[in-house]
Amino acid sequence: MKLIQRRLIKTMMNIFLSDETIKKLSHDSALRFYNQRNKEILSEKKPLTAQEMKGIKIFLGVNGVELGKLIGFDKSSISRTLSMNQTIEHDKAMLLMERLKDEIQSPGYNQLILKNLKATQHKNSLTDLKINIFAIAEYLIRFFDKKESALTNLKLQKLAYYAQGISIGRYSAKLFNEPILAWEHGPVVKVLYQKYKEYGKEPLRPNPTQSIDEIEKNDLVKKILDETISLYGLYTPWILRDKTHNETPWLEAKRNGEITEDKLLSFFGKQLA
Repeated sequence: MKLIQRRLIKTMMNIFLSDETIKKLSHDSALRFYNQRNKEILSEKKPLTAQEMKGIKIFLGVNGVELGKLIGFDKSSISRTLSMNQTIEHDKAMLLMERLKDEIQSPGYNQLILKNLKATQHKNSLTDLKINIFAIAEYLIRFFDKKESALTNLKLQKLAYYAQGISIGRYSAKLFNEPILAWEHGPVVKVLYQKYKEYGKEPLRPNPTQSIDEIEKNDLVKKILDETISLYGLYTPWILRDKTHNETPWLEAKRNGEITEDKLLSFFGKQLA
């Protein structure tokens, strides 16, 4: 009886509510879900479930294969995960929540990502964004300073590495031109290390004379850096250091040698799609 009542209510809603109202209700429900679950998922207190993933898939308006592309899963992996036969990794869960937030804020955004992925599948070269590495550092320093969260030189190095990885692997764009070296404690941009090494383990302080206009005026660059912060900013410097030690770009590079664009593209292209 209750099932019949629910179906009747749903049918009546579809009859009497406009498409715009239904979309608004869906949007509000997704926003409530994001606000309730995001912190739990970030802190790994309550993992993202397969049922929740299915709900996000419906809200994004994508099929299973497309959902996999949005978070870097191949067809078989996304199928197993949605069938509850495989647990979704923490990084993937965080990325999926980012995709959800994007869609809430900008409906249709994920369709644009899929379109861009398809368009860049056959490209052999990277777009060179040529962003000043010190502007990137300053953007990150100011963010963590406002949050009253320490950003050390070690953590800055790892975030710069991940930002370049996201830029190359997901957007087929080279964020900055300085080489990333495979040092003992993980990936390092040497010019950044030299500039901030005097801080030691102390938090880096903002430099009001350093312009970040080229970042603020570039939506793609802001998106790359904000995704980097969202996905990796919550980790401590040493967790990030250990994380990079378990990834092929650092593992396969010669010590103190350069981590190549090809290695970043191969690894992050699969991880982040």
